Amino acid sequence: MKINTAYSADSIEFCPFNDQQDLFLCGTYQLIEETKEKVGRLYLYQLNQSYTEFHEVSTMDVPAILDLKWSYQENSQKKLSGMVDAAGRLTILQLESQNDSYRMSELCSTQVDDAEGALSLSLDWSDRVKKSATPRIIVSYTSANPAGPTMSVFSLTEGGLSQELQWKAHEYENWIAAFNYHQEEIVYSGGDDCKTTVPVAAQSISFSMGVTSIQSCPHRENLLAVGSYDDTLSLWDTRKMTTPTQRVNLGGGIWRVRWHPDTFGPLAVAAMRAGFHVLELKDEQLSVVSSYRPECEPIAYGIDWKRGDSGLLSTQPKSFESIFRKAAERGGLAVWVKGSLLILTQLAEISAGRPSGQHITRISNMSDKSSMMTPEEEEEMNNLMMARRSGRSAAFYGEMKPNPSRGVGMPVKPNPTPQVTESGLSDPKGEQPTSPRILRKSVRIKVGFASSQGRRPTMEDEVIIAGQLSGKTDTDYFAVFDGHGGRDAAIFASQNLHPLLAQNLENSHVSTEDSIKEAFQGVQRLMREKKIGGGCTAIVALLIGNTCYVANAGDSRAVFMQSNAVKRVSTDHKPDLPSEQDRIQQAGGTVTKIAVRGNNKTIARVNGVLAVSRALGDLGLEPFITAEPEIQTFQLSRCEETTLVLACDGLWDVLEDQEAMEMAQGCTDVKESAVKLVEAGISKMSMDNISVVVAKLPPQVRQQDEAQQRPSDPQRKR
Repeated sequence: MKINTAYSADSIEFCPFNDQQDLFLCGTYQLIEETKEKVGRLYLYQLNQSYTEFHEVSTMDVPAILDLKWSYQENSQKKLSGMVDAAGRLTILQLESQNDSYRMSELCSTQVDDAEGALSLSLDWSDRVKKSATPRIIVSYTSANPAGPTMSVFSLTEGGLSQELQWKAHEYENWIAAFNYHQEEIVYSGGDDCKTTVPVAAQSISFSMGVTSIQSCPHRENLLAVGSYDDTLSLWDTRKMTTPTQRVNLGGGIWRVRWHPDTFGPLAVAAMRAGFHVLELKDEQLSVVSSYRPECEPIAYGIDWKRGDSGLLSTQPKSFESIFRKAAERGGLAVWVKGSLLILTQLAEISAGRPSGQHITRISNMSDKSSMMTPEEEEEMNNLMMARRSGRSAAFYGEMKPNPSRGVGMPVKPNPTPQVTESGLSDPKGEQPTSPRILRKSVRIKVGFASSQGRRPTMEDEVIIAGQLSGKTDTDYFAVFDGHGGRDAAIFASQNLHPLLAQNLENSHVSTEDSIKEAFQGVQRLMREKKIGGGCTAIVALLIGNTCYVANAGDSRAVFMQSNAVKRVSTDHKPDLPSEQDRIQQAGGTVTKIAVRGNNKTIARVNGVLAVSRALGDLGLEPFITAEPEIQTFQLSRCEETTLVLACDGLWDVLEDQEAMEMAQGCTDVKESAVKLVEAGISKMSMDNISVVVAKLPPQVRQQDEAQQRPSDPQRKR
């Protein structure tokens, strides 16, 4: 059975009450491009007695819905659900019986933030385990005020909603907020930054990408499930938040995690492009029981268990596909996971299939560095975090009220005093290079590099310089790889791209451009085979004879200077670039624009996840993220040196092309130029890793010496 929800379905919740467990809510979200209005619709559905069908009971047009959750206890004999929306509201809805049917009506609502333009992102109720006459609701949101709060706690009384607390928990999107169901004075929060700003001692745990889902286990105290954009589901003992007890890579961003409501052990996960998974914690080991990934790979956004009989409900945008117990008898499909019923929704119609059943579990401990952060350092971090999203960590916040007996947290803090951490020089007239980044000395060009971890908690860049590629004195290679979701992809690409390229260049029947493209695709194939996590951008310069080929996938950049003119020789591959957006949408993906507070700008993200449209790796986002490089070429000057600068976006976020080139030209030593550029990026408050390569390319060689160049069409963009 399929039902079209018109808008993208992003939230789904079964009613928890005994006599209405056949009801469930579905929330939808849609951006109207013409008006930029965010609209939504709330659906109430009901299953039939045999669980073979469900039908629409009622609807309610509302602003775009970001999250839904039922209260687990009746409040003054009322059955309530909370809803947060794109208008910055928290709304309490009441389930009403009407002529043998049901509908949802608004009981009360409030704006979560005084500043107009807030976007509510998530909510949770405090009464999952312990009944309360005045339950509390925690809401995370994006404030229109850059210095404004991102978390609020409300209490629900007979008089309506009353705000108890409000504070700034994250610098950027505060995706998720959750109560500790066993100790409601403790809350947890996950977002896209790496800072803590709770007004008491807090504990922060570093992740490679933003945290999007958190749920306290209702059956076991001190157990927390956490999902992240880095494709991992991790379990934590809240008494020792330094290392996860379990960690599983599911191949896609973890948007929702749901513990089984009646039984300890099973978890249901909506993992975006990686589909749906059911896992089980048994004998203190977390493993995948079953997986379901529709062939058309829609986005898995929402998931929930049906109470009472172990049914499972899940959502993907646009339409519903129900898979019920008796479907198999009618030639349909029944998916059972440990006796649980699986109901799916998807972006487009699919040929439903059984879960793969493959155990894709990869359990490992994650080492997290910890240190104390003083109030002064907290204040310093507030000043340092500007308009750039880090997307690399999440914070877990302790008590909302001072309680020293619970201990003091140990936050992971970014590098408080950024500096150049590594540099190297490859100069034909200098000494032999000693840096591992310089694989082989060039005999004709001067090339140097510098790198800094900057204000990030980890370093994810890689730089490689390989003179005399394939042993040829007229062939030089240098590249910058900017990792995201960890450093693994950048390391892998830096080690494997140039050997593949050297091998391809041996084929005289293939153009240089095709050799470069095949090398990029070869690295991508190897990443798939070896299941390399995360991804990286790549900016590569290959100098053969008098022609320089620049290949780019991502938002790193190359600029060169000839005859006092600065020219950019790469394209920043952002998702909202018209050609990139068209390609992504034609492949079935989406481009979501997220507002950056304080500067009236937006950041475009592929499927709401990645802020670049081309990269190596990012396997969970294929084919929307492509490893196909764009290649541009230029010729060496006939009579003067050409200065070429390659750098990751950590530099270009804060420096213009002309400004960077003037700094590079201001030094006679290329190593000093690279160091000067990195230091300038740090001083201008770049919030990212910074890696720079500066090369001085010689004037053209004699025409007869160019015979080794391969067939190509210089000055074209591909």
